[in-house]
Amino acid sequence: MAILATSVSALAFTAQAATLNIQTSFNAGDFSTQYLTETWLPKIKEMTDGRVEIILTPNGSVVPARETPDAVAAGVLDGDFTSVNYFAGREPAFAIMGDLISGYDTPQQMLGFCKEGGARP
Repeated sequence: MAILATSVSALAFTAQAATLNIQTSFNAGDFSTQYLTETWLPKIKEMTDGRVEIILTPNGSVVPARETPDAVAAGVLDGDFTSVNYFAGREPAFAIMGDLISGYDTPQQMLGFCKEGGARP
């Protein structure tokens, strides 16, 4: 799954603890949000010995979805967990950088990719 998470890689390697506020394009009750919040984010904190913690906020909770790149640039958010395809109108190159939007037919397909398809953290 192609993800745009601006600022994460630079902060993930600092010696100091970092709490990153990242907005996702998923809604609060979506399977994807639950999976990330319950499975991936605790693993990131564990694998970094607590140096990196991510607070994931649902779609539109801080800024409207289409404004997340500007919010990251302004320091309002630390990152945006989404597909760059959503921003193809802002930058044409984004259209070829992302994955298939809604490429999974069921939550089980996405979970299968995460568990057995190489996307496991």
